[in-house]
Amino acid sequence: MAVAGVIDALATWPHYQAHVLPVFAALSEENRGTFYVGTDEQLILTAKARGVEADLGYPRGVGGLVIVAGHTDMAQCPDRHFIFVEHGSGQAYAGVDSPSYSGGSMRPRVALFLTLNETTATRERAANPDVPVEIVGSPRLDELTEHAYDRRGPSRSSTPPVVAFCWHAHIKIAPETRATYPYWFPAVRRLHESGAYRVLGHGHPREWRKLRGWYEKVGIEAVEDFADVVAQADLVCVDNSSTGPEFAAATGRPVLWLDAPAYRREVEHGGRFWDWPTGQVSCDEPERLPQRIALALADTHEAANARQVMVDTIYPPWARGRAAELAVEAIRRRDQEARPDG
Repeated sequence: MAVAGVIDALATWPHYQAHVLPVFAALSEENRGTFYVGTDEQLILTAKARGVEADLGYPRGVGGLVIVAGHTDMAQCPDRHFIFVEHGSGQAYAGVDSPSYSGGSMRPRVALFLTLNETTATRERAANPDVPVEIVGSPRLDELTEHAYDRRGPSRSSTPPVVAFCWHAHIKIAPETRATYPYWFPAVRRLHESGAYRVLGHGHPREWRKLRGWYEKVGIEAVEDFADVVAQADLVCVDNSSTGPEFAAATGRPVLWLDAPAYRREVEHGGRFWDWPTGQVSCDEPERLPQRIALALADTHEAANARQVMVDTIYPPWARGRAAELAVEAIRRRDQEARPDG
């Protein structure tokens, strides 16, 4: 049974598009409106590569619902209502009320929240008690798992092993959200120059221009699309990036957690700080990076088991691989409940 009416979508950043596009593509043809990408022509190409025709611009005027994955995109459509897809891994910060994170109270005109898990759903219900919330898992993870090809499970015997670095954006709402790559760059460069590993450089889209320039300057292979990291890497090294849990879930391979002096050990945000890394391998001293990478690649039973606990906590096993399908089912239920005849 199709949803009544046409649904548009808007994604003005690659990480938004990675979450919105699978849901939009899973809608029936009669329900798919226009997929907008703002002003970024590159996003038209990435959408087309995934089978969706996209347009420059924004949804305008009063009309049907718009699927979004970020509050900044909502601001571009002042007369529309939204289906809000949780992007990232569901991290939130104690004492911070931000529309960028689950439980933010400043996201008006949302008709339906599509969220990751029971933890993020509880936050959304508390902050937005009058809005339906549905747990669907991560639509982005559906696609990333496909890009893992036949490389799921233990790291392959790459020669040399492939190690990717993935960095969070520089966001100033808390010390734990700020950029750490300046602290780690000298050690990453030394690692690359040692030749012991094939080093890939990735990072948050908001930082990509700066990061790519540095990677290219020092000769590190810059990889913009995280799906390409998933397809190649034996290990990802992350600070506070959602790519860590996503990589672990998509591939079954290890993560090295990079800490920084600004991270407050006495502050418990949950998630990355400090639940997820427990039992896995972390590093907080740049001079120890090669040794900690070797330990992470060894992937002990303890680390592998702890990583699986993290993955199952963030991404419900029953939702993995079918998040887009579950999202469309949730949209259909919301649509039926909203009709006058029930």
